[in-house]
Amino acid sequence: MAAPGSVALLAPHILPLLHQLDIQTLTLRHAHRDLYEQIEHLTAELQLLLSNTPTQDTIALATAQNRLAVLKKRLARLDGSMKTVKDRIGRIEGVLGA
Repeated sequence: MAAPGSVALLAPHILPLLHQLDIQTLTLRHAHRDLYEQIEHLTAELQLLLSNTPTQDTIALATAQNRLAVLKKRLARLDGSMKTVKDRIGRIEGVLGA
């Protein structure tokens, strides 16, 4: 663990960087949320197409629907990682700001 004096010397330099990283993380999480909503919309449209398409033509649509489901899972995992990063940044800012 660093000495309290060294933390005080580093804080003015690190806090602005952490603040900027925090803002970028939040922006990325919002972009993920928007992308997730778009994927849900596309999934609903594909489901509608699947219900109105002859059986022999549904393979390509079903494949696309599966790919969208995989993308949703990946986005959910990435969003969880971004939340963890944001929480860690908040804890570091708390230590440096105290």
